[in-house]
Order: sequence, then C-alpha cells, then structure tokens
Amino acid sequence: MERPIIFVSYRREDSAGWVGRLVDDLSERFGAENVFQDINSMGPGVDFLDAIKETLHRADCALVIIGPAWVAAEAGARRLDDPGDVVRLETATALRRGMPIIPVLVGGARMPAPDQLPEEIRPLARRNAAELSDRRWPYDLDQLAQAIDRLPRQGAPPAGPGETAAPPATGGMGRPWGPGLATAGGLAAAALLVAALVWRPWELPPQLSPPTHDIAGSNRERGEASSALPVAPVAALVVFGADNSAAAARPEVDRAKQNGFPSATIYRRQGSYRSVIEFPTAQAANAALPQIRALSQTSRGAYVRQLLAWCPNGTREANGFTECP
Repeated sequence: MERPIIFVSYRREDSAGWVGRLVDDLSERFGAENVFQDINSMGPGVDFLDAIKETLHRADCALVIIGPAWVAAEAGARRLDDPGDVVRLETATALRRGMPIIPVLVGGARMPAPDQLPEEIRPLARRNAAELSDRRWPYDLDQLAQAIDRLPRQGAPPAGPGETAAPPATGGMGRPWGPGLATAGGLAAAALLVAALVWRPWELPPQLSPPTHDIAGSNRERGEASSALPVAPVAALVVFGADNSAAAARPEVDRAKQNGFPSATIYRRQGSYRSVIEFPTAQAANAALPQIRALSQTSRGAYVRQLLAWCPNGTREANGFTECP
C-alpha cells in the first residue's frame, strides 16, 4: 500500500521538543519524504505559505500538535486571533479542504473548547484527539500510526489559480480514530499502565553503543573550550529542540550549557537543526533527562536516542553543527 503523506502543524514555542520526537518516529515508520514539518521540509527560496497550501493539497492527513500553550496569550494577545498566524492558516486550510485532521495532545494539554478558537477553525474542536504521553509514548505512537494507516489515500495535485481543490473521495473528514480506538484493547491499555509504573519507555535501555563521536573532540572542532571535559565517546543523545536554522537553535544550546550541560550542541538531521546534549552512556542520558526537561517549555518534550540508531550513516562536523548525512 502507498504510504500516506502526513502534514504536521505545530507551534514551536509550545511543542517543538515533542514534535521533533514525533517526526523522528513517523519518519522511521512512513519514510522521511512523507512527513512534512513546515519549513524544515522546504528548500531555500520557497514561499512558505504557498508551500503549505501545496503540501496540504497533496497530503492524506494533517496532525495538529497541541501543547500546553497552544491557545495561550502572548504579549497581551493570542496568536490564534491573528488571521495571519501560521498555525491558524494551516489549520483553516486543512479544514476547508475537508481532509482528515487529527489533533495530537502533548505535554498534558487538553483539547480546546469551541469558544476558545477563532470561528474559521472552530470545527477543530469536534475532531477526536490523540494523546501522546511521555510515559506511554511507544503505545500511544503505535495507536496514532495505525489510525493514520487506516485513512484513505486522498492526496491530489494542488489547485491552480481560481480553482477549488477536489473534495476527498470519502466525502468529509470522518473520525480517524473511530469508536473502537477509544475502547478496543482496554485491557491491554490497563496492563500497559500498570507496567508503566515500573518501566519508563521514553528512556533507552542501558546498553552502550560502540564509540563513534568524541565529546571533547567535537567541541574543539567547533572552537569551544574543552579542557574541563572528559575525552569520552558519545553513545547517546538527549534531543530537546528542533529549529529551521542553527542560529535559531543556538539560544537553547547556550541555555543548556549555562545550566550545567557543556556538551550541548546542534545536530542537523533530515533538514532540521536539533538541540542535543551528548552523553557517553545511555545511563547518563537517562539520568539527566528530568533536569533537561525542566530547562524550558520547549525542552519538556526532550527524549533520548542512541547515536548509532539516530545517525546510522555516521556524523561529520559542519560549520557550527554536526551533520547526520
């Protein structure tokens, strides 16, 4: 079966850490070329809004990632109330097209009520939501992926000037989760909940990967002081941010360094600049995870990855970041 094209809408300040993890996992399952994460999926010189409209016309579904601050006010005014807000434009375009939309709740967020949303995106409040929790991430992710897999493939070429995109063959959005998803497997979910009390699925197993990268060496190549750092191979990473440029990721990395993580740095993976902290062992990465999640709102979705699995083709130093080819 042809793999679905997935559009991911999110607000960076609200959910960038969780989105980075979600995009990584969806890319492994459906292919990186089928997961569109706004500007991270665009080449230079491409008009942002035109690319969003074109991709939504080709996409099979849209995921609207809702974190704790998705509807919050900023500088006295909500960004959602601005007709030019990108998240609002993405959501409104998907709703007008009549494509399947799955709101995805992260960070303990709740689905907004209809009266909290601008009128043009108010129908979003009627969509069944999926939840991705840190404690149940593998299970929740699998449920979400299965729901996406069940959706009809309905991507179409973008509408030309003055044209209206053809409606989906299914005649409306439907409820991609369906009644069975909320109830089926209830016993299994209960068992997983009990297991979650003693097992932490967001953490990596403690096995040590073969050394492929040197913490002190990578800092020296970037011109950073490394005299206080042990020379140790990197086996694991804590990924805590995702941006569209190294410059945008730099403040998060600097904040982590100021808070006791001198091995914080930037990796470029699949077109996205990830804020990461390098560790010599998975145990060390897992132990530091709670402290890293407390650094900022965007780092609350931090997660651990084995370096060899995350960068299977190795790494190379670039200008101000480490590249995963």
